[in-house]
Amino acid sequence: MKKKNWLPILMRTLFGAVFLVSGTNNYLSFMPESQYSAQGLAFITALQETGYLFDIIKSLEILGGTMLILNMFTPFVLILMAPIVVNIFLFELFLSSSFMIVPTLLIVCEMYLFWEYRNLFKWLFSYQLHTHTNDEHPPEVLILDQLKEANKEEYEHLKDIKGINNMILR
Repeated sequence: MKKKNWLPILMRTLFGAVFLVSGTNNYLSFMPESQYSAQGLAFITALQETGYLFDIIKSLEILGGTMLILNMFTPFVLILMAPIVVNIFLFELFLSSSFMIVPTLLIVCEMYLFWEYRNLFKWLFSYQLHTHTNDEHPPEVLILDQLKEANKEEYEHLKDIKGINNMILR
């Protein structure tokens, strides 16, 4: 019997819980307010004064945290939360005088989970050529390395199409 690895479950749950608590606190105010530097307070105030951006960020934190805890669409949530994690880290680094514990924890969780789910991201980082873009059906995706091995004639045909040659040879 294969031993179950609990570390990904723990990291995913911890990552989700931080976001769920932080996002929910924005609406229910059950934690004490953070003390920000003057620049940090100005940044937070500017986000709140937009009338929508701060609420969208906090709603995404609630949604993303809940989905991570429930293990729903985890790779998608990791991509969705990455810019928020980077901004939290940079905010705390440059605009706050915190101990950097929570932002560092978020970065570590994000990187670990991205590494844990790396096989699900391989297609995202492979060079692809989309064809039939004006068709009613979803575009066919060709990964050029696989096409060259699987169907040399089609690969050579694509190389002969005007404008595609430069993309292939990059």
